[in-house]
Amino acid sequence: MAVNRNFRTCPSSGLVFHEPAEKLMRWNAVLAVVFLLIGGILAIGVVLTRWQAVHLLDASSFYQVLTAHGLNMLVFWIIFFEIAVLYFAASTLLRCRIATPGMAWAAFSTRFQSACRSWRESASTVQFEGTARASWTRGGREASNILTTSSTIGPTASGAGSAPAGRA
Repeated sequence: MAVNRNFRTCPSSGLVFHEPAEKLMRWNAVLAVVFLLIGGILAIGVVLTRWQAVHLLDASSFYQVLTAHGLNMLVFWIIFFEIAVLYFAASTLLRCRIATPGMAWAAFSTRFQSACRSWRESASTVQFEGTARASWTRGGREASNILTTSSTIGPTASGAGSAPAGRA
């Protein structure tokens, strides 16, 4: 019978690790901790802004930092840590190998790229302005209301916001 050299036994715990799974566990766990650290630093920024004596960030920067903090703490670190735990449970505790490590690395790469893309999109802002007219009938009389809005959603560094598709 051939000996599979992709497995190793931990000298301190006696657990049997599949090497490709172990590398995936480490990368996912390390990236999860990095996202947790970034989320914690952003949380300090949020707290120091809410503290009136310090008031660290202006309003638009506060909401960008708050969004980045939420993405890190509620999405990124949880997903990467959960995947690390699942690889540990599926390969080490069940003493199985990963059937397709190449696909697992492709999934890791996709998750990391999605996290970077979400970070980049949460940090950008665009300005929209518009007017809406609403009318309704109440008790046989017609009433109307004009609503003018201005909101920031994308890059405004040049001072010119871009209108949504279909609007001039």
